[in-house]
Amino acid sequence: MLVLSEHDLIGLLPPIQIVAAVEAALHAQESGRIVAPKRLHMQWDRNTLFAIPGAVGALGVKYGTRRETFSVGIVGCGIQGAWQAIFACAVRPIREVFCVSRSTVKFEKFATTVNRHAPGIRITQCHDASELLARTALVVTATTSAEPVLPDESNLLVNKHSSVLARLVRRCKSFRIPFIVSPAYSQSIRSMPVKR
Repeated sequence: MLVLSEHDLIGLLPPIQIVAAVEAALHAQESGRIVAPKRLHMQWDRNTLFAIPGAVGALGVKYGTRRETFSVGIVGCGIQGAWQAIFACAVRPIREVFCVSRSTVKFEKFATTVNRHAPGIRITQCHDASELLARTALVVTATTSAEPVLPDESNLLVNKHSSVLARLVRRCKSFRIPFIVSPAYSQSIRSMPVKR
């Protein structure tokens, strides 16, 4: 397996070209034209992370949101949250990123990373997820929390597009659909009832 470091990858391709490459690879895989490894790894500091979820999340944004989407909310300001924001900026004319972080240090690193790869984007730290939901219709959760990170308040969740990265299968009553997710998987959903 080829392992590329952050230094190897950063600047190799702009995020929009990475999204296009991942989209083409998914189409090729679906049609049976390629065989690919299950994971693509990228080294970030001392953590190994999966590079694909940012681009896959961006495809959910590209096909699941209005073209006039000018903001994104990120719950979780780790490196996955930063790349979700960067890739969202690549497929939509994002002007502002709203985020929730428990750590000032992580927020500052998040802001630096996003601004390095998506210059000119305003980054606003929200007090909590309720404030974030009130300010944007596009929400990405990228946390390791064992508990739901979005409030169960239907007035805040209606007409939202959400991409979820997490470790567990969680259920949010207001969305009335399970968030089925695993460490290397991102599922984009729309807030609508599921037919049972």
